[in-house]
Amino acid sequence: MRSTCNKIQKGMNTNRNLSQGRIEHLEEIGFQWQVLVDYDEAFEEHIREVIVFKEEVGHCNVPQRYAVNPSLGNWCNGMRKAYNKIQKGMMTPNSNLSQDRIERLEEIGFQWQVSHDYDQKIEKRCHELIAF
Repeated sequence: MRSTCNKIQKGMNTNRNLSQGRIEHLEEIGFQWQVLVDYDEAFEEHIREVIVFKEEVGHCNVPQRYAVNPSLGNWCNGMRKAYNKIQKGMMTPNSNLSQDRIERLEEIGFQWQVSHDYDQKIEKRCHELIAF
C-alpha cells in the first residue's frame, strides 16, 4: 500500500487499484504512510539474534531459509549480498552496510560466504561419527 501510494503521489502508474477513497479509508483507521525505522537499532537487534543463533548452533552461518526466524535469514542474506557487491566494486559501503557494520559482523564471526560443499560436510560428519 505504501509503495503504491508513493507511486500515485509521483504521478506514476501502478498495477494496483488504490483509489482516493481507499486512501482516505486507510487514513481514517490510522494507517501510517511513513514508517520511521531506527536502522541502527534494527541492525543491533539482528546482531543480537545472530549471537543467539551462534550460541545455539556453534556458528554464524544463518541459512537464508531459517524456519525459526525467517526475518533473520533474509537479513543475513541481504548483508551477504551487499557485502559481495561491495567486494566486486559494484557499490560502496553505505549506511546499510558501512565499514563499521562490516567490522561489527566480523567481530561476532559472521560468515560472508555460505559453504554449500556437501562433500566436505559429509566427510566432517563421518569423522564425527567415527569419533563417537
